[in-house]
Amino acid sequence: ALLQQACASYGEALRLDEDAMTHSNLADAMVTWAEHWHDTATEPEGGPGGAPAPQMCHAEAGKLYRGALDHYEASCALSSSEQGDDLPGLLHNWGIGILFAGYPQRVQCVRTIR
Repeated sequence: ALLQQACASYGEALRLDEDAMTHSNLADAMVTWAEHWHDTATEPEGGPGGAPAPQMCHAEAGKLYRGALDHYEASCALSSSEQGDDLPGLLHNWGIGILFAGYPQRVQCVRTIR
C-alpha cells in the first residue's frame, strides 16, 4: 500500500511540475513495486495474504517495469550535470530497472544468495 501511495503522490507532483528528480523517484518506486509483484508470484495462491495467480502478478510487474523505464527516460531527458543532477545515479538506477525487468527470476535468485 505504501508503494502505491508513493507512486500516486509522485504522479500528482508530476502533474503540477515536471522535473527530473520526481520522474526518477517515481521510477524507483515502480521498480520496487514490480519486485513486490514478482515476489508475490512465488507465494502459493490462497496462501498468506491470499496471493493472486502468478500470471496476474507477472502482468502487473510488467506494467510497472514499462512505466518505470518511461519515467527513467523522461528523467534523463530533463537532467543536466551542469545543474548538479546526479546522472551517474540515474543511469545506475535505470540500468537496475532494465535488469530487473528482463530477468526478474534471476535477480530474485541473486538477492537470495546474498
